[in-house]
Amino acid sequence: MPGLIVLMLIAVVVFLIYRVKGWRIPQSYRKHWTIIKSHIGLGIFVTVFGINQSIMNPTAVTLTIAILLIAYGCYYTYYSIKQYRQILPYVAHELESNNDQ
Repeated sequence: MPGLIVLMLIAVVVFLIYRVKGWRIPQSYRKHWTIIKSHIGLGIFVTVFGINQSIMNPTAVTLTIAILLIAYGCYYTYYSIKQYRQILPYVAHELESNNDQ
């Protein structure tokens, strides 16, 4: 259980770092790419939080909510990774064009 708490803290820190970093970037694709990284951290946090709650309080209501959190967190992480892979070539092109100037 302490391992899950450490993983939750790391996910929250990753979310906050990339979210703030995304606000400060002026380029559109790179900004979107950085915000997607923060979404991956948020999805991992929600998933691990659901796992932690299902272990800590195994009642019927808590397990139902935990299953919903785990499903939503997994979906959100999967969708964010999919977006990350989709936008990666555009970010590379944007970085190349900025380096050429």
